[in-house]
Amino acid sequence: MIIIINMKYLIKGVTFTCIHVFEKPFENRKLIYKLLLNKSGIYCWVNKINGKAYVGSSINLGRRLKDYLRPASVILKQFIFIAIFKYGIDNFDFIILEDVTSDPSTLLVCEQYYLDLNLFEYNIACQAGNTLGVKYTDETRAKLSIAAKNNTRRPGYIVTVLDIETNITTSYKSIRKAALALDSDIKSIIRQESIIRPDRGRYTITIHRTNKPE
Repeated sequence: MIIIINMKYLIKGVTFTCIHVFEKPFENRKLIYKLLLNKSGIYCWVNKINGKAYVGSSINLGRRLKDYLRPASVILKQFIFIAIFKYGIDNFDFIILEDVTSDPSTLLVCEQYYLDLNLFEYNIACQAGNTLGVKYTDETRAKLSIAAKNNTRRPGYIVTVLDIETNITTSYKSIRKAALALDSDIKSIIRQESIIRPDRGRYTITIHRTNKPE
C-alpha cells in the first residue's frame, strides 16, 4: 500500500506531517521511483519491527532509493544498510519528510534540523553530510556553520587507526575526526574498516561501535 497524501506519522513519540509514506518499498519500487525521480528532499526509514529510524537527504530521491535496493550497498557498513539487510526492506516504511525540489540549496539545513532532534538511531554522523551537485548560498553555509558549533548531540564512535608503515596506532573520538585526520570522508573510513590485509592499504581501521568517548 502506498500513501501519497500528507499524513501524520509517529517517530519515537514525535508526530511529523509527511509528504509521502511508502509501505513495502521493494514491492512498490517501480512506482516509488517514478514518483520521486529528480525530486530533492529529506527522507526517512522507519523499522516497523523495533521503531528505530534513519534520516537522510538526497538531490534525487528516486535514485537514492535505488542505492538501498542494491545488495552491494551493505558493504558500506552503515547501520541503516545493515538493518535493512537483516530485517528485510519491506519491514521498513520509506517516508518523505520534506520536498525541497524548488530550492535544493536548503537540503543540508533541513537535514540538520531533523538530526538535531536526536530521534534517528541508525544515523552514524551527527552532522548533515555534503550532497553532490548542490551549490550552497553564503547564507546557507553560515546556517550550517552555526548548527555545527551549537551541536549538542551524542559523541561519535571511537575509531582506532593503525599505520601499517610506522606501526603506530592513533585513536580518534569520532568517525568524522578520523576522516579529517586522514584527509578522507566518512563513507571511505567505513569502507576501509574492512581492510585487514597490509598489502591492500596503509591503514587498518577499527570502529568501536560499542564504545563512546568520555
